[in-house]
Amino acid sequence: MDMSAAPMVRFDLLPKSFYNEMSINISPNRGCEFNCTFCAERIFWGNKQRSIPADRVIAEIDSIIKNKYNYKFITLEDSMLDMRGSYFLELAEKLSQNKKKRLGYCVTRVDSIDEAGLNAAAKAGFFAVLYGIESGSEIVRDRVQKEISLDTVRNTLALSKKKGIYNGTLWVVGLPGDTVEESQKSYDLMETLYADELTDIAAISRLVPYPGTPIFARPDLYQVKILHRKYEKWVRFTENGCCELEDFNNEEITESYMKIFTMARNMEFNKQKALKVTDIIKY
Repeated sequence: MDMSAAPMVRFDLLPKSFYNEMSINISPNRGCEFNCTFCAERIFWGNKQRSIPADRVIAEIDSIIKNKYNYKFITLEDSMLDMRGSYFLELAEKLSQNKKKRLGYCVTRVDSIDEAGLNAAAKAGFFAVLYGIESGSEIVRDRVQKEISLDTVRNTLALSKKKGIYNGTLWVVGLPGDTVEESQKSYDLMETLYADELTDIAAISRLVPYPGTPIFARPDLYQVKILHRKYEKWVRFTENGCCELEDFNNEEITESYMKIFTMARNMEFNKQKALKVTDIIKY
């Protein structure tokens, strides 16, 4: 549908206590133009982006402030917010004019950002930007059509830090092409990004072959074995996965997942002013 015709979100239909110390999410855009095989966004919302007018987004934020909710952050929860275009620049400029809001994070790709977008994000007051890295393995990134290079990862994160942004990175263990050896590359890259202060937090998840995705439709083509159909247990942040790979079984994925997860938490807590992932992502 035309998103300008969609009604405003009625935050006031929920009691104020519902939002206490929680992030309130607004999604200005629907859809994603990229084709990552593990992601359900383009299946659910379509393979192009549709945007809510910037003034409408501002009106929703104003309604939150007007109702005096005790929220933690207001976040832009698009799965892939393109921060290079005129829409984001317009939205960020309008956000910068509201001094009462507390902005949390937005989510993007390392190849969907430029210096103008980061300047706009910093001016608007975004606390953090979360970047989808997914894996340190080129084999894995190619297998799932991620189409980013490690040079782009490092350059974007360095520019982001230069603008005073708190960098978050998003990772997935057990994607097609992953093995014990390839997951070690994610561990090594993440450890280096922490050491070089290019990432401040990392959210590590496991593959979930969401219905509608190519992996769900033809798991055999991706060497994926679905372990059960108890969909209420198909969650990303867990020690107990719902699938495994021909060359990376469930126990090995769990071991690698916990190894990477533990390293990330230790690196964060060793920083004097580090925040936990849940301090930013809590909803």
